[in-house]
Amino acid sequence: NLFNMKSKFAILALLILGCVAVNAKIATTTVTTASFASAPQVVIDTSEDTKWAKARGDNLFFAPGADSSIITAWMMNWNFSQNTSISILKRDIDTVTMKAKGDDVTIKTDIVSKIAPFVKPGMGNICFPTVRDDGKNTADQLHLNMMLANATENDVPLDAKITEAKIGMGFMVVDALWQKDTWYVIWSEFNQTAQTELGLWLQGVKAKDGSLVWDKSIKIVELSNPMGGSQAIAGLNSDTDATEIIVAWKEINPESQYQEGTTKQTTITIADGKVADAVTLRTDTDSALYYPSSVLTSSGSSGPILTRESYSDNSETPTYMIAAFLNGKTDPKILEFTAPDNYFAPMVRTFDLATGFVGIAQYSGEQDGIFVYRTFDTTGAPLQAQKKISTSMSNMQFWQDKVGSVWAAYSDFDDKTGLVTKSWVGKLIA
Repeated sequence: NLFNMKSKFAILALLILGCVAVNAKIATTTVTTASFASAPQVVIDTSEDTKWAKARGDNLFFAPGADSSIITAWMMNWNFSQNTSISILKRDIDTVTMKAKGDDVTIKTDIVSKIAPFVKPGMGNICFPTVRDDGKNTADQLHLNMMLANATENDVPLDAKITEAKIGMGFMVVDALWQKDTWYVIWSEFNQTAQTELGLWLQGVKAKDGSLVWDKSIKIVELSNPMGGSQAIAGLNSDTDATEIIVAWKEINPESQYQEGTTKQTTITIADGKVADAVTLRTDTDSALYYPSSVLTSSGSSGPILTRESYSDNSETPTYMIAAFLNGKTDPKILEFTAPDNYFAPMVRTFDLATGFVGIAQYSGEQDGIFVYRTFDTTGAPLQAQKKISTSMSNMQFWQDKVGSVWAAYSDFDDKTGLVTKSWVGKLIA
C-alpha cells in the first residue's frame, strides 16, 4: 500500500510540473466554462505570435500586472547548454478585451544559474531564484532575481545574494511569498555528497532595491532528511497585513522504509525574525500518511493544509481527506471536497475572499488531472457546492489580482517538443 501511495504522489508531482501526456500529440485542457465568472480566451497563439514560439509549460508564466486592468505574461528564454538566460519576454494583456495592450517587450539578460529558474508571480512583479558560484573553487550560493511588471527593454533584473554557504552545499527553494514590497524566500539546504537535507532557512528581499530584510538568514529548523523528505510548505498568516510566516515540514523517521515521519509547524515573526517552538501536527502510521499541501493565507484564517492518505484493512484503494490546521490549532478542520472517480492524491491551494477563502484542489489521474474549487467561510465550513474547473493534461496557473478576483491560465502544448501551441486566461471568481 505504501509503495502504491508513493507512486501516485510521484505522478502528482509530474502533473504539477506541467507535463503528463502519454498518447496525445497535443496535450490539452478542457474547461467547464460555466464555472468561470468570465470564460477563458486565447491570449497567446504561437502559430501567429512568433516571438512566443519557444514558450513551454515550464517557462511561460502569468501574473497580475502593475494594476488590476492588466495581466502580464512572462516567458524566460533559457540556454540549457550554458545555464544562462538569453532574454525575458513580457506581454501586457487587457483584462477586459483580453487582447495585448501595447507592444511585447524583450529584456535581454545574462543571468547565470546552475538550475533553470522557476518564476514566481507577485503583485505587479516577478521573482526567480537562481544558484551560482562566485568563481572557481567557491561555494554555490542562492540568489533572488526580481523584475517589475512595468519593466522596459532597458531594465535589468535586480539581484540579491541571500546565502553564505560552504562548498558542498546545495539548495532547493520551497517557496517565495510576496507581501506588500517584500519577497520572503524559504529554502532547504542539503549536502550535495550525502544527498541529505540539513535544514530550512528564511530570508526576505525588498523589491524596490534588493536589500535584505534581516542581516543574516534565519535558520528555521535543523533536519536530517533524505533529499526532498521535508516536503516543506510556507505561507503568510494574513493576506493583507502579515505579521508571521507559517512553515510546515516532515521529519522523516530514519528507520522508515517509505519516508514515513512526523509533520511539524512553526511560525517566524516578521518584525524580529524569532522562530517559535515547533508544534507536532500529525505522525504517520501504518494505515495513514500525511503530506504537506500548502499554507492557507486569508484575512480571516490561516494555517497549514495537509493531505491525508489512508487505507482500510478490507481495501487497497486509498481514501483522501484534506485537513486544515487553522489559526494555530492542532485539531484540523476537514475541508469537504469530493474526489472524482479514479482520481486521487489531492493537493490544494487557497485564495482570500471577503466571505472566507476559496480552495482549489488538483486531483491526479493516470494521464491527466482534474481541478475543482469550493468556497469556505473562515472556519472551513463550505459555502457552496464544489465546481469542476477543468480536466487537464498539463498544469493550470492561478493567481489573485489587486481587487480580489481569482484568475486561471492554461496552455495546450505538443507533448513531444513541450512547446506551447495556445494559451488561455479566464476569470474564475470575480
